[in-house]
Amino acid sequence: MRSAAVCASWSAAVRELRSHRLHFRHLSPWLMFSGSGDENSSVASVISLSDQGVFTIPIPDPPMRDRFCIGSSHGWLIAANQQSDLQMLNPITGVQIDLPPVATIDHIEPIGDQQGCISGYLVHGVHGNPPLDFGLEDLRFYLYWKAILSSDPSQGDYTVVLIQDLHRRLSFARAGDNKWTTLSTSPLYFDAIFYKSKLYTVTEQTQRRFDFTYLVRSPSDELLQVARLKDDVDTDGDDYNK
Repeated sequence: MRSAAVCASWSAAVRELRSHRLHFRHLSPWLMFSGSGDENSSVASVISLSDQGVFTIPIPDPPMRDRFCIGSSHGWLIAANQQSDLQMLNPITGVQIDLPPVATIDHIEPIGDQQGCISGYLVHGVHGNPPLDFGLEDLRFYLYWKAILSSDPSQGDYTVVLIQDLHRRLSFARAGDNKWTTLSTSPLYFDAIFYKSKLYTVTEQTQRRFDFTYLVRSPSDELLQVARLKDDVDTDGDDYNK
């Protein structure tokens, strides 16, 4: 990944090596941050934990500070733009892929203004309540919980699985799809991960036993379920998590 960040020709060389299925040594992940509104909006800053260094990389529009990131995998970010639509971005190559519009999710109804443009959304079927009204940009902060990517999109085939925060339903879109498909199953979903070409999930039954439950892949390529328990201990008015 560091070699690909040097320049365009190095990035092309790295992509060529990856196309031949050559594997690179795994490094600790980079942490990306958007910076303040006064900084250059055409770049993003990343921190390398292994090198203890900060790097700046160019990215296409929209700026990182205008994106709401809900997932990252295989070197790609999945984030919602200011219209609440999801995009996948490879921050090293600058390649960006639009996912199906949020309005194609079956219980999302777009609201049009007098010019025929989408100005907001109605969300139906939330706990039996009347439709909820959200602004164009606000929907992303309430609808999306997490997005999971099956494989590297640069290889052609991929599936994105979306956990919705409001409904705790699963929706998915494959490469080339123009709409989201929502599963009609009844469990409420809290986490998911692709592991050896299969999708594993955490449902309400498992989550009920703990405060938070996560599925993670270890450096030794094992699938782990990590549970976080919270004990409220009143010591001088403070709460402590265990």
